[in-house]
Amino acid sequence: MPSPDDKPRRPLRIAPSTGDVVPSRPRPRREPQEVDENPSEEDLARFGDVTRTCPECRKEVFDDAAICYHCGHAFERTTAGSTASPRWIIITVIVLVLAFAIAALSGLF
Repeated sequence: MPSPDDKPRRPLRIAPSTGDVVPSRPRPRREPQEVDENPSEEDLARFGDVTRTCPECRKEVFDDAAICYHCGHAFERTTAGSTASPRWIIITVIVLVLAFAIAALSGLF
């Protein structure tokens, strides 16, 4: 009875006496697959224009502009450059400072 480790073995090949390299087996030649890297007609219609219309002043601005240079409308709402802190942080800091001041005046520290 054959054991599970017994696998059909390939016959041994003898190297040619000339020392030439012999491929293991000939491989079928594959046809190169055609890759379509061009944009579709839908993409050209959607992204082909380099300008867009400002929703505020209805004037044309460049597509990559973040702010309309005619009226100043921001196309994307971002918080970059904003230095305003949320109110709860300011209130928490004030409450903590007052608590330490009261504790220091009452002699707890």
